Amino acid sequence: MINYAPFWNTLKRKGISQYWLISNHDLSSATLDSFRKNKDVTLHTLHHICWILDCDISDMVEFVKENGIPTPIDETIVPDPTQHRMVLAKADKQIDRTSETSKAQTSSYEPKMRPEPVISYAPFWDTLKKSGISQYQLIHTYKISSATLNSIRKNRNLTLNTIEKLCQILDCTISDMVEFTKAA
Repeated sequence: MINYAPFWNTLKRKGISQYWLISNHDLSSATLDSFRKNKDVTLHTLHHICWILDCDISDMVEFVKENGIPTPIDETIVPDPTQHRMVLAKADKQIDRTSETSKAQTSSYEPKMRPEPVISYAPFWDTLKKSGISQYQLIHTYKISSATLNSIRKNRNLTLNTIEKLCQILDCTISDMVEFTKAA
């Protein structure tokens, strides 16, 4: 099961609000809703947020085994829709109270240009080799499509559901599967 508790903990640790992500980095509220509900997002989305927060993928997501006891999510960290609206309302009030100098500083804010994600599945191939499972077995026994393996070979975007399935097969973490590298 996908669990975004590390994302909410990272936001709290860095003192970053959802409002800031939405207003300054064009992150959609639908994406944040997917995080709230522990739903699937793409690696490109995770890469973009990792880049914004200057963090690693393990600071964003973890996989919890379905048959195991899920890691409890701290209710004070995972926001609900009413809390999200309160953050937006507080941010509006703060803008109204800012001085002219602060308004000038706020209006001159320019977000960093979003880099193209550079995804590397090099850790996947090392993990696969250590597991003793062949590509043939992945395709025929575990029903992983050859198109998925081809996407991994070409370092293309995959969904977290696919990564999670591979993590379950190989009994590993997301960090054992994928890494984000710096653009050349």
